[in-house]
Amino acid sequence: MAFQKKPGKKRPPRAKGEGGIFQRPDGMWVGSVEAGYDANGKRRQKRVYSKDYRKLVDKLNEVKSEQADGLNLDRTVTVTKWLDYWLPQIHRERIRPTTYDDYRCTVNNIKRTIGNKRLIDLTPADVRRMHTHIGRGQRRAQKAHVVLHKALKDALAEGLLRRNVVDAVDPPEVRKGERAAMAITDVQKLLSYAAGNRNHMEATRWLLLFLTGTRQGESLGLTWDRVDLERGAIDISWQLQQLKRAHGCGDKTDKGWPCTRKQRCPTPVWDMPIKFEYEPLHDSLALTRPKSQSGRRWVPIIEPLRLALVELHRVDGSPNPHGLVFHRGDGTPVPPRDDYGAWKKLLADTGLPDVPLHTTRHTAATVLRAAGADEQTRMEILGHNSPEVTRIYAHADQARNSTMMDALGVLAPPPNAKSAPTP
Repeated sequence: MAFQKKPGKKRPPRAKGEGGIFQRPDGMWVGSVEAGYDANGKRRQKRVYSKDYRKLVDKLNEVKSEQADGLNLDRTVTVTKWLDYWLPQIHRERIRPTTYDDYRCTVNNIKRTIGNKRLIDLTPADVRRMHTHIGRGQRRAQKAHVVLHKALKDALAEGLLRRNVVDAVDPPEVRKGERAAMAITDVQKLLSYAAGNRNHMEATRWLLLFLTGTRQGESLGLTWDRVDLERGAIDISWQLQQLKRAHGCGDKTDKGWPCTRKQRCPTPVWDMPIKFEYEPLHDSLALTRPKSQSGRRWVPIIEPLRLALVELHRVDGSPNPHGLVFHRGDGTPVPPRDDYGAWKKLLADTGLPDVPLHTTRHTAATVLRAAGADEQTRMEILGHNSPEVTRIYAHADQARNSTMMDALGVLAPPPNAKSAPTP
């Protein structure tokens, strides 16, 4: 009598969420687990592969463990792919447009170094390699460290990572160069030359920079309705900036924009973050709010500057639709690049060394410090941000600051220096 083989026990079907396993004709084992639904409502699956069955089971269990922990690790996402999504879709609304442009440059530096690395495989060693490749001791390496940390922090919140590897790496040290102030005699020479060889508006422009320590955009964006000539103070609550506008010609395709241009669309539109406060003036020039509350401030003006502003207000007969203190002959704002060019030419004509325009601000800060102005007073006058103190304008503070501003009088040119007539 022939013995018949007893049938083996049939393996029960896997429970929902346990995942499925099958073997392809080529011998490769495939494991799959449900991963929710896509934007169109279609079911998604995560799959893992291995030629060894036991390794396949380990991989599948790892995916299920990640899902149980609320993670959504996508092993196909590279650093480049994540940064290209993160900056415009997640981080753009948090920062100012000018900061966004700076972030794009930093993101490109990161991508050139570790962009091909898979996000989940990123290690502290990769971060250090990025520092070295971008430039140890350079500010751009420090920026890359900060931006990558923010990007990975959001990836962690999205469940794409188990940890932020940048936390394990010290930020790169940066060599800080000395910011030298101009000598008082050089400032007097420059302002005297401007008074005699530039029109009254430009001469007053340089005088204001040295005697208030304001930033370039703050002075170029100053309007007459924020200048109190009787009490001797100016309200710094807006600044002039050149902003990039978006294409308004239609949607971008694989062939590019409908206008065929990469930049300077003939029909540009303002596409700014919702919380960004701005007032368009001319072309891409706009008034914007300072990035911090400390940037909004009242700055006292000492008598030489007040008299120059009184005279400018009296003699300026040019069109001025925006009410700007400093403007072109047709009334349009002075672009920051043109203003910087005028500064360079003034230095050359005066025979002084070439220094950045920001040196005017540093010179004012140096004179105030030498005159005994305490740190809080300097922060209030110059608009530096303080983590400990939120500055609230008060008359007592204004009186104290006005007294310290008198120290800047040493920078003013001699009274006999006359400005050229306004064209």
